[in-house]
Amino acid sequence: MANSQEIEFSNVDVPTDNQVKETPKIENFMSRSWIRICAGWEYFEEHLADFFGLNDSKYQWAVDEYFREHEERERRRQQLLARRAAHLEQEDGVVASMEGGKENTLPTTNSE
Repeated sequence: MANSQEIEFSNVDVPTDNQVKETPKIENFMSRSWIRICAGWEYFEEHLADFFGLNDSKYQWAVDEYFREHEERERRRQQLLARRAAHLEQEDGVVASMEGGKENTLPTTNSE
């Protein structure tokens, strides 16, 4: 009964010592090669997508337009505030001269 359960290994190819030593080298070479191929493809794919503009936002033009309009409004607001401030200073000078104030009067020259 022990003989019927034994497996016969006569048909199995047993690798030689040289084949055993070469197998990890081949596997390492293949795995490193595959990693390099994948990395190269990823690099190529990324630059190709950049070239065709596929990495840009679909609505980037709308975002840019919004910021452009916002900057233009802010610039106009600053100009308006500067004009108002200049106008108020001018009015303060007119009011002070009407009231006889000495703040915004022209300096007098000493002619002795």
